[in-house]
This record gives sequence, structure tokens and C-alpha cells, in this order.
Amino acid sequence: METRKCSKCGEEKLLNKEYFHSWGAHGFHRRCKPCRNEDNQIYRDTPEAKRKAKETNAKWFKEWYKSPKNRAKVKVHSKKFRKENPLYAQEHYLANLDYYGLKSRRNLLKKYGLTVEEYKALVHKQQGKCRICGKVLELKNLVVDHDHATKLVRGLLCFSCNVALGLFQEKLDNLKNAVKYMKGFYDKHDLYQH
Repeated sequence: METRKCSKCGEEKLLNKEYFHSWGAHGFHRRCKPCRNEDNQIYRDTPEAKRKAKETNAKWFKEWYKSPKNRAKVKVHSKKFRKENPLYAQEHYLANLDYYGLKSRRNLLKKYGLTVEEYKALVHKQQGKCRICGKVLELKNLVVDHDHATKLVRGLLCFSCNVALGLFQEKLDNLKNAVKYMKGFYDKHDLYQH
């Protein structure tokens, strides 16, 4: 079998795909695979190469994502992943709170007398779920619910449940009447409401 001497390490190796990368119509590269891989790794580790790779990947993804077919693929995959891993987003968000801008929420938390640590504790206690409907939410969508009279924090809710409480003017009598009204309707029509 034919052999070739690597132009970098000088070792004589068999001239085949096991030892040399094929190179189009020209046959094989002059450097053996381990030497090429080492050189490529050194290059990839340089700041210039990293910047170039990042730009190229971003540009490629932008072009790829323009296609409605590809956007649909991403949407389907994301939806499936979120369904199979409902707490992943919360865990990831909690692990990277500073990156996701909890620092920018500090002023908002101060309004309710909460520290960042207390907010994190509330999120963990509720497992990233709305206290009323139980929907698992991304943390940025959890609203701090508080009593307007006492300013005490009651918990974290989704936007819809928080607005609903506001529309009932935070009065227990209004909420009880709403429950009685709904229950009466479902009982009258013999419907099961879950």
C-alpha cells in the first residue's frame, strides 16, 4: 500500500482515510489527521477564530431561520421540549437569574419590599407555578401579587389571575359570589367543571 510522510510530524503513514483527510480531486492532505486536528483546535481557540465562527454561525442561523419551513420545525421542537421538560425553563432561569435581568427587576421588587433572595425563595416554594391556576410559567411572566391595603406580598401569579383578582376588587365577597354563580350554572345544567 502507498504511504505518505506527514508534513508536520514527519511520520510515515498509510495513505488512506484512516490516517489522512481526503481532499477533493487532489487526493489526501499533506498533514495526517492528528496533526490537522491539533492545528485546527489551536486555530479555533484563538479569539479571532472564535469571533469569526460566532459571526458565521449567527449569519447562517439567521438565513436558515428565514425559511417558514425551518421556523415551523423550531416551533414544533420547542413546543415538544417544553411539554416534556416543564420545569427546565424555570430551573435554567433560576440558575441564570443575573443573565436574564433579575438585576433590572430589583427596583420592582423593592416596591414590594422583596429582596432578590426572597423572590427566588418564593419561586422555589411555588415551583414556578401560578398560585391560583397552577400554570407553570417562565419566571419573567410571574407577577408579584400583593394586598393593596397592607402592601403585603401574597405570592406569585400569572398575569391573567392577577388581573382577575384586581377586577374583583380583591374582595372576598365578590370572589365567593362568582364561585356561587359559576357553580349554580354548572349544577343547573348538570355539567362537570374541572
